[in-house]
Amino acid sequence: MGQVRRLRGIWCLLSVLLVSALTLGWMPATAMADDATPPNPQHMWTQGAQEEAGETQPNDSGIQLYSATTWPYWTTNSDGSKAFFDGERTAFANPAMKVIDVSEHQGSINWSQVKASGVDAAIIRVGYGYGNVDKYFAQNLRGATQAGLHVGIYLYSYAYDANFALNEANFVADMANQYGLGNMTLPIFYDLEKWSWTGYTCPSTPAQYTPIVNTFMNQMRNRGYTNVSIYTYRDYANTALNTAAMRSRISWIAEYNPTTIYTFPGYSGGQGWQYTSTERVNGINGNVDMSGFDEYLFKDTNSRSTPHYADVKWLKQTGITTGYTDNTYRGGDVVQRQDMAAFLRRLVSTANKSFNLKAALNFSDVNSATPHYADIEWLSRTGISNGWAMPNGTKEFRPSTGVLRQDMAAFLYRTAGSPAYTPSAADKAKFVDVNDSTPHAKEIWWCASKGITQGWNVNGRTEFRPGNVVIRQDMATFLHSTYNVMK
Repeated sequence: MGQVRRLRGIWCLLSVLLVSALTLGWMPATAMADDATPPNPQHMWTQGAQEEAGETQPNDSGIQLYSATTWPYWTTNSDGSKAFFDGERTAFANPAMKVIDVSEHQGSINWSQVKASGVDAAIIRVGYGYGNVDKYFAQNLRGATQAGLHVGIYLYSYAYDANFALNEANFVADMANQYGLGNMTLPIFYDLEKWSWTGYTCPSTPAQYTPIVNTFMNQMRNRGYTNVSIYTYRDYANTALNTAAMRSRISWIAEYNPTTIYTFPGYSGGQGWQYTSTERVNGINGNVDMSGFDEYLFKDTNSRSTPHYADVKWLKQTGITTGYTDNTYRGGDVVQRQDMAAFLRRLVSTANKSFNLKAALNFSDVNSATPHYADIEWLSRTGISNGWAMPNGTKEFRPSTGVLRQDMAAFLYRTAGSPAYTPSAADKAKFVDVNDSTPHAKEIWWCASKGITQGWNVNGRTEFRPGNVVIRQDMATFLHSTYNVMK
């Protein structure tokens, strides 16, 4: 009994101490302490936003005094597209997209009003660190998409080592999988900047950041996401992230000045410049970050780095191409003959032309399961393509074979109605690798005479390269030029 009384006394004493400790704010070890979760950042580039708002004094990473005549501004081109200029009246992106980035700190957004105000795209915060989902992420993603905006997402990183970066990558990939974000037009951005988190030290050197960036990017690729790049601000890019490998991944820079002197060294894709954190946009309460981006058509097609971008844009606007189901155009891919059939039929429809149709040819290698079967049949009925006659008396179309440039010339000439044409001596002298014995020489010379093809200038000699295959970005130019001849 005495031992029981002693145990009861000890238990009572412990109970009193526990209540006192809880009253003073102590938490048991099994509960998550406040410092175990990183702070919820209000801005992407916190220091820059504070400087722009006048809360802190500018330094090398922030706002500087310039003698520029104006701040960055927007204009509208004759075709309705936008152009974005810096304060020295130099185009940063043309054509361009107005892009905002948002998080839960903007609260509830009227996305229809945002779209009507002229915003083209939104980059939406998925969260910060890992496991910390932005409270408005799903709502913002749904609203922006339903309003018809292009979207991208970003993660504010708190990675201090490679293992943390691995967790961040898995968090982003899990969210992207959950919401079906593999086909977004804009990239997934890894937001790297100086952060403050009690009990943890922010990386500050390239040696510290290299394993973080490599781990995040490699894991995103392993999870099936390759359209991933870095957002940061200029000073950080030039110091903490200053290696050729890391800078080659930076596609979006923050600099709140009339001009940006960052040149995106080593990076060749579409670029973005976040130039202010104090933009006002209808549908959003308070300030919002605004950026000027190169215009995107597909996630692999932009106005800065895609050859023949204007022609690809025309192709998409007219419906001659819709791209692939993963929101890519794949401009460097070879044009297959089955795809060429679809392109040509849509081109004729766009040009409001018609053909006297004959009986369809029976191609032994084409059936109703062949991609663009109906377009191939139409091609044979118009006489644009007759395929190959085989020794056994059948004909082949070879739908998955790449289109040769010499065959492309014949297709385009016939699509234009096979106009009367006799090549001149100058026409015949145009290409050093085309003569009377070249297959479809007349059609090649006709294409050159109409400006549909220019060929390659090699040491003062112009080549057509008739036996080369046609790639999709070049085909965009050929189709657009042929349309201009036909209309």
